[in-house]
Amino acid sequence: MERISLSEWVYFRLKKAIEGGAIKPGTRLMEVHLARKLGVSRTPVREALLRLVSEGCVKWVPFRGFYVRGEKDGGPLGPQGPARRSP
Repeated sequence: MERISLSEWVYFRLKKAIEGGAIKPGTRLMEVHLARKLGVSRTPVREALLRLVSEGCVKWVPFRGFYVRGEKDGGPLGPQGPARRSP
């Protein structure tokens, strides 16, 4: 059996919860609460959240935190983001 890192384990748990609807679009994902719930430190949670941001499942708002993307903001169930205007 292949071993995975703690941040990968957290990533897969969060991704499954988001895709399965257990965590709803627009939900704020707080590192401290997720770490406590999953029984890990904040570091693997932060790494997992940043990976989800890079995939477009989660958005990061400066000074606000991480949020699950929804249809209206180009989340996994919605469009791939706003259309670009040509200059």
